[in-house]
Amino acid sequence: MEPVLVESAREGLDAISRAKEQGKPFQLILLDAMMPEMNGLDFLLELPASREVVASTVMMLSSVDEVEFVQSVRDRGVRVYLRKPVLQVDLLDAIFSIIGSVESPTDPLAAAKIETLDLLGKRILLVEDNAINQKVALGLLAETNCVCKTAVNGEEAVQCVRDETFDLVLMDLQMPVMGGLEATQHIRTLEAPQHKHVPIVGLTASAMQGTREQCLTAGMDEYLAKPIKRTSLHRLLRHFFPTASSISDLGDVADDTDTQKLVVLDEETLDEPHTSDATDTDAQKLVMLDEDTLDELHTLDAPGGFSLREVMELFIDQSDHFVEEMRQLLADQQGPELRRSAHTFKANGRDLGAQRLAAVCQQIEDCAREGQFEGLDALIDEAEREANAVCDALRTHRYML
Repeated sequence: MEPVLVESAREGLDAISRAKEQGKPFQLILLDAMMPEMNGLDFLLELPASREVVASTVMMLSSVDEVEFVQSVRDRGVRVYLRKPVLQVDLLDAIFSIIGSVESPTDPLAAAKIETLDLLGKRILLVEDNAINQKVALGLLAETNCVCKTAVNGEEAVQCVRDETFDLVLMDLQMPVMGGLEATQHIRTLEAPQHKHVPIVGLTASAMQGTREQCLTAGMDEYLAKPIKRTSLHRLLRHFFPTASSISDLGDVADDTDTQKLVVLDEETLDEPHTSDATDTDAQKLVMLDEDTLDELHTLDAPGGFSLREVMELFIDQSDHFVEEMRQLLADQQGPELRRSAHTFKANGRDLGAQRLAAVCQQIEDCAREGQFEGLDALIDEAEREANAVCDALRTHRYML
């Protein structure tokens, strides 16, 4: 892929025009939402006049995660919306999905295979307090044949590393008792006298500016956004286990080629993750329940192991609890606790592809973080409506029958 970088929307429009004149239109435009003089939305308004020059799709990067903003972006033709800061592997996943979807059926280019790794004999410690997150991660890791042990907080993780040897630690950041950053610092202190270093990867569903720096400062080696996707996880595992053999093909992604170009309209560095789950390519908007997410989870089903039905039932069982808990915490003006509750409910929704619910919970989480309680009751009501709709859909879903 040959990227073309420009620093403003106007320069981007000029680059698109030049590419048309040269007979090599861009297949993908990576667009920053907030730019001086002309922002991303204004850029989209001017783009349709030259629609024939774009063989493809627009991806937008933004730090804004409000439902109305995301909806307006999708209404203007944006196929994929990524919330900044963005991790490299998540950006690659989005690009591969778009390039693969716009390739002509007669395209002679060979497809590159994404293969799952055989980590037989490798020991991985998964530190995750959220039951649904834990089940999904264990299902994904089970494909690799690794030995996986779990801990539900940082204190347990430190004890596990003290007592046993692991080849990799996947560490959630926000946990009760002891969080992931503090646990990592304790582990590095334990390792120092013995000159050891177990790779530790931070996991979180809520990336903020500076989160990656916090992870690295605490002693972590990398950072992965939740919900964890199969392709992102396997690229990460390939990084830490480069000599691991492959088991089987997971799917196809388009190969790199000189004819596939990328326009990057962004003045900031892409260095940290947070991806929106909103990838409905027909309606180009957030959906109540993303079938692609459920289909991918269904492929993890294994006798005696991961069960999508169990995960769906668990979500239904916990849904009312989270809504009532958020209402009570709002009444008590407990900002940190409300933020944590919304964060967990958001993560559960994202795991199952409940895009609209996750977006509302993100708003609740952001408001609670800033101590802005006014209007939160209406947002919690909206979260309840979305959660009820998701639960109704799950109860009658084909994977529950």
